[in-house]
Amino acid sequence: MPERDISGNKGTFGRVFIRAGSPGMAGAALLCGEACYRSGTGLVYISSPEENRIIIQTALPEAVYRTDTENSETINTADAALVGPGLSTGGQAVSELITLLRELEIPLVLDADAINIISSDEDAAWFLEKYPAAVIMTPHPAEMGRLLHMTSKEVKEDLIGNAVIAAKRYNAIVVLKDASTVITDGEFTAVSCCGSDGAATGGSGDVLSGIIAGLLGQGADAYTAACAGVYAHDMAGAVAASRLGRRYMLARDIIGALGEVLV
Repeated sequence: MPERDISGNKGTFGRVFIRAGSPGMAGAALLCGEACYRSGTGLVYISSPEENRIIIQTALPEAVYRTDTENSETINTADAALVGPGLSTGGQAVSELITLLRELEIPLVLDADAINIISSDEDAAWFLEKYPAAVIMTPHPAEMGRLLHMTSKEVKEDLIGNAVIAAKRYNAIVVLKDASTVITDGEFTAVSCCGSDGAATGGSGDVLSGIIAGLLGQGADAYTAACAGVYAHDMAGAVAASRLGRRYMLARDIIGALGEVLV
């Protein structure tokens, strides 16, 4: 984990820009934003449609709310970015993602709909391969299947091998989420086997991407942020399951258990 400076301030502990959510999908932005903060990030910016403003600012007043992604120069002053949770795959989302891939120069986490766009849009895939900073992608098997043009069943038949292929093809660190999550940069590979089926619930992936982005923003290198983020997420999920029960817990309970995992 990144070390804490006892004389630090919110700037010391990193700034993370998040582009997440679409109308009716404010929850994705909230979950990854709070997880980012709870991982130790000093300041979190959330860009989401105007329809989500009241929900986000009420539930997470600590976040700096934005409605646009136009000023890439300002975004580049952040220490890391996260794009994709609840984003949608419509035309505006595609153009936004391409703009961000073309103009950003900071470490980047791509999750959910950002991955779906890349799997179907050649321009987005091209800009991803040319991205000038570290990229972490966090697909589940179905999203990985779209990236590699195979079924999720075929992906699960060789999680490690397919994750390595995707990492090399897209020049990214890949976090392939499953009961045993694979993290690889195409050369080095780690596997986390300590997850709980209680984390198999909507929003769990948003929490994971927020934790990883938070660690990136605090200065961890990308591979370390991916591995530590997965492990922290898995352990917090196990704590929440033991406390609440595997059937009962929600994704936000993983965030609630992070305090017992992150030191």
